[in-house]
Amino acid sequence: MLKWEEVHEQVDELIKQYSIKNANKSLTIKFDGRLEDVYQFCLLKAYDCWNRFKDLLMEESRQKVQQTLAIALDM
Repeated sequence: MLKWEEVHEQVDELIKQYSIKNANKSLTIKFDGRLEDVYQFCLLKAYDCWNRFKDLLMEESRQKVQQTLAIALDM
């Protein structure tokens, strides 16, 4: 069973990747906000996803969370 702490770590890592990916681009972020807003949005998405899939096998639920966050960040 996937623990919330593990999901939180995934969000942290994806936010790092996202900020690095977009650091040198002058693109408008679809969230129209600061990185903190993106982080909060991802935490909410991750929690919702984790809550739905936490009873699956650990690897399955980890993949579901990663897919959801990647879609949310357009990565």
